[in-house]
Amino acid sequence: MKETVLLVVDMEGCCGIYDMNDKEDCKQKMIDEVDFVISELNQVGYKDITVLDCHNDGMTLKSYCQNHGLSFVNHLWSLNGQVRYSFALLVGFHGKAGAGGYFPHTIRQEINSMYMGNNCIGEVSLVINYLSYYDIPVVYVGGDKSIEQELMKYQGVFYATKTEGVQSLFLPEQKSFLSQAIICSLKAPRSTYYIDQQVAIKLRNDEDLKFIPREEFVCRDGLVLFSNTIELINKMKLFCAYLNISAQYHYLRIKSLSNKIKACIKSEPVSSDERILKLLYTANTRDFTDDDFAYLTQFATLSREVNECQTN
Repeated sequence: MKETVLLVVDMEGCCGIYDMNDKEDCKQKMIDEVDFVISELNQVGYKDITVLDCHNDGMTLKSYCQNHGLSFVNHLWSLNGQVRYSFALLVGFHGKAGAGGYFPHTIRQEINSMYMGNNCIGEVSLVINYLSYYDIPVVYVGGDKSIEQELMKYQGVFYATKTEGVQSLFLPEQKSFLSQAIICSLKAPRSTYYIDQQVAIKLRNDEDLKFIPREEFVCRDGLVLFSNTIELINKMKLFCAYLNISAQYHYLRIKSLSNKIKACIKSEPVSSDERILKLLYTANTRDFTDDDFAYLTQFATLSREVNECQTN
């Protein structure tokens, strides 16, 4: 029986990616690592390979796959459960939110944490469990060293493509080690164990919950609940669409306030108002609450009135 291989690829954990702002360079490094993994599989006889791109909108690798005659799947939610795969390899994965390492996050920056049952998990556990539902064993995981602890019960081979604090690990220097890891993974035990438990998502900003429609999703006690990983993946595209609306909402509110706030920067009250200083220098405006917006608006209005009085 001819064996078929599924290659599930993310970007942040790929070799040599240390600056996500350089999008073209990141894309090329993602392609380079995928190309190397595929060449290693080809050398030992695996030719029937499908690439599943799960980074952002899942379209980064589409042109590469078309140019190389590879089957392509646009994100997890497009995976056809009727197609059988002998095993899977995961490439370029990163740590969950708060795990450390490079670019840690859980699906989206708006998500604080995700739980399967009582266990806090990241994307790597979500993908492995999702594939287990379709009886696809994962024999290899490559990515940031920060995901290693999450893989304590994992039976396949893990290869750390990058380590926190070290920005000198690039693909050319790692090829021999990466090759060994892939070869070893092909000899690893192939097993699946699907965990049919509720998945709960905690958003960083509770006020984003107002953008999640209750007719589509179950929201309770500040959490967005899914019956299991299958329901989460099936609804992920829609869920992310609503988070995009929330992000746009925050962007527009900040934009409308920005000119007012800039006009107040040099005013005396700024230097003595700790809350204003904290809000002005926050790293992520998506964490702003309605109360924060109200305080900024009140402050900006008051400062403008004071400035106008002083001018007159």
